[in-house]
Amino acid sequence: MVRVYALLGVVFFIGLMWLYTQEFVHFSNTIGIKLLLIGSFTVGLVLAGGILWWMRERFTPLSTHYPEILFIVVITVLFSPLFGSLLNRLGGKKVFSEFKFISERAFLATGYGILEKGHGLFENEAAKPNQWMLTVQDNGVIRQFRYKSQAYYPITQPGELISLPVVHGLFGIKVVELK
Repeated sequence: MVRVYALLGVVFFIGLMWLYTQEFVHFSNTIGIKLLLIGSFTVGLVLAGGILWWMRERFTPLSTHYPEILFIVVITVLFSPLFGSLLNRLGGKKVFSEFKFISERAFLATGYGILEKGHGLFENEAAKPNQWMLTVQDNGVIRQFRYKSQAYYPITQPGELISLPVVHGLFGIKVVELK
């Protein structure tokens, strides 16, 4: 039975890691990500402290339980931004907000660095861009958002106003929802 729980734990952990990688797109398009991260880490530390306080009798004597205590603290703090971002977006309301367009450019994002010409499917084929970077101005602040699906503003001129879907999150943090 212990092996079944261990296997379920590993599957659950792999699922959380997959969910975390899917959330990175939203992290890069969050306006106020620093505040979300600081708040999430703080809540994670408080939650870890609460768990350890609640289970304090199980962890006595303290000197023999350092690995379990460290595991609880690290896992709780490590995954707190994931749950903070998910809660923020799930409880939010989507509206369209106006931004001043600056530029939109295509680029190639890979896990192996920038690919040079000739590294496409075939030897002489150039690698094609797979992501776009939208640069806008929001109340005098330059912001950049990433997305993968297509170029949204190929004929828009710099200085024009554009509308973007923005989720006003549960915690007051905004996330631009571009696919």
